[in-house]
Amino acid sequence: MAEYFGAPEAVWAGKAGLATMRFVKFVDMQLTSTQILALHTAAIDVIPAQGAGNVAIPIGGIMSYDHGETEYDDNPAAATNFVFKYGAGDICCGKVPVDGFCNAAADKIAYFGGEASLTGLVSATADTAITVTLGGAITNGDGPINIRVAYAVLPSGL
Repeated sequence: MAEYFGAPEAVWAGKAGLATMRFVKFVDMQLTSTQILALHTAAIDVIPAQGAGNVAIPIGGIMSYDHGETEYDDNPAAATNFVFKYGAGDICCGKVPVDGFCNAAADKIAYFGGEASLTGLVSATADTAITVTLGGAITNGDGPINIRVAYAVLPSGL
C-alpha cells in the first residue's frame, strides 16, 4: 500500500490541527486473487487508521481489474458488491458491483464515490481504518484488482 499527498497545505486560521494539514491524500494498493476470493470473510485495510483524534473521509476512487485466465464468478450477481467501510462498521463511500466488473472476460475500470443511500448519519470513527470487503462470496477468478482512493484527514473534534 502506498500513501502520498496530492494537494498543497491548507491553512485554516483558528482551527488547531488544520493549519499544517494537507487536505487530499491518495492511497494505492493491489488485491491479489487469493485476497479477493477471501474478501467476503476477511476485510482488508485500504486507508490506514489516521491516529487518535483524526478521521479519514473518503472522497472517491477507482478500481481496475486486470483480467487473468479466469473471470470471477459472483453467483448470485445481484447481491455481490465491493463495499468500503469504517472497520466493520458503517459503509463510507460508494459500492462497486462485481457483475460487469471482475466477472467480465476483459480488463475493466470502475469509479466509486459518494452514493445516494449514504444520506443521514454515517459514523466516521476516529482512528479507524477504512476497509474493503465483499457483500457476498465469489469463486474462481485469478486476476488482481488495483485500488486508488482519494481521501481527506480531518480532526474528529471540529
